[in-house]
Amino acid sequence: MKELTPRQRAFATHYVSSGNARQAALLSGYSQSVADVATREVLGSDAVQEQISQLRREAAERTGELLATNAARAAAVLAEIVNDPSISPDTRVRAALGLLDRAGFATPTPITPTDSGLDDFLRAAERIE
Repeated sequence: MKELTPRQRAFATHYVSSGNARQAALLSGYSQSVADVATREVLGSDAVQEQISQLRREAAERTGELLATNAARAAAVLAEIVNDPSISPDTRVRAALGLLDRAGFATPTPITPTDSGLDDFLRAAERIE
């Protein structure tokens, strides 16, 4: 595969960061008068597309590592809040719900008289008594 020029490499980096091809072209040193044409040419290059794909893969790996590292810390902070009696009960409950939500437990949905099937449920419950 063809070696990228420093400007093409910079374009790929800025493009992955911003998602905006014109902005990436300008930040890479292309003048405003040629930015649109340069954008089409640079994005049309297989070598640049491969570089963009590689940078996206690397960014995804870093993001995954960051999440894995900090998820445990965030859960620990929530657990501290839940267990701290000096924090308001409302805040402690919200922290507990956050922990449960992150652990995969769904927040219960309250049943209201307007929910479909409630009348059937109540009739069935009366028959059981």
